[in-house]
Amino acid sequence: MNKHVDTLQNEQQSFSEDEQAFLDAKLPALDAASARKFFDAGRWVSEDAGFFLTLEDETVGRLIYLATGGADIQLRGKKIGACGPGNFIGEISCLGGGPATATAMLTQDARYFTIDANELKRLCFAEPEIRRQLEHALNVDMREKLKAASLALAGRDA
Repeated sequence: MNKHVDTLQNEQQSFSEDEQAFLDAKLPALDAASARKFFDAGRWVSEDAGFFLTLEDETVGRLIYLATGGADIQLRGKKIGACGPGNFIGEISCLGGGPATATAMLTQDARYFTIDANELKRLCFAEPEIRRQLEHALNVDMREKLKAASLALAGRDA
């Protein structure tokens, strides 16, 4: 394709309000065509408070991006943390394999983006730029979670 056609295609990409907010917050450097491929590989879901996004020691099989709402993170029935809008859930077991390290239960009605782990791995293999941008976003999210957990352990609010 020539450069003019590529530019026209990128300009014609349209994103929902949820998709654009996700891109702005987590994947701002991802080009429009790659972003469209990423979103087309997953789906947006709305769930009520009380819904379990992950269950400790069970296969997650998907990556979740929480757009609205909140979830408690529990280990052996004890709350150890919380996730809110802008957090990923299931990233450790989704990309690394294995069961969920904790249970994530919605504490508020929520809207989230979810993508199947196998589809995500296929997409990241086929589209290196998606992989690079997503890995960066997941690393930043993980650092924020670890910082919040450290502050909580120290007895301070995050």
